[in-house]
Amino acid sequence: VLKPYLLQPHYCDPAVRVLKHIAGSEALIAMEAALEKAQGPCEISLIKALGDLRYLAAEGAIIKRANSENAVLRRTALFALANITGGDTAPVLEAAAEKVGYRYDITGATAAYLLFVANLGHQWPTTPAMTAATNLLRRCKGDSLEYVRIAALKIVADILDYDATSTLMIASDSKDHEY
Repeated sequence: VLKPYLLQPHYCDPAVRVLKHIAGSEALIAMEAALEKAQGPCEISLIKALGDLRYLAAEGAIIKRANSENAVLRRTALFALANITGGDTAPVLEAAAEKVGYRYDITGATAAYLLFVANLGHQWPTTPAMTAATNLLRRCKGDSLEYVRIAALKIVADILDYDATSTLMIASDSKDHEY
């Protein structure tokens, strides 16, 4: 019933919100199908909803939009991919964060990559998340990247839980007092 409204600029956002709450397979398939034709605000609403619902089948369609010239669309796609945590997502998000030097930017590439790594840590096996987090700890040196190192250290601590003591002790020996 709501399919025709998914591509109409005035009605797409409310229709997407209704379908998001329904969250059944038919709703997900309808949103994914509409994403192929959507543009502007409709495209952003659909990507956000599919990401919030962690709909893995939409990963490929969302990856196509992760390099968009439109910063809002790119940001929405990056965070949707971080929520989906699919197998093809890691290189896209890592490249986006690396491109901005792991610093803050309007697209939130670094924040999306950190969210992805944190979400990855909730899946089994946790090795890919540990590898990504320790790589971030190694790569992100300098005062301007303290927040990235702190976030990566939190991910390591969350994954290792009680076994994180030695890692935290090494971090506490850092000469950087804020870290």
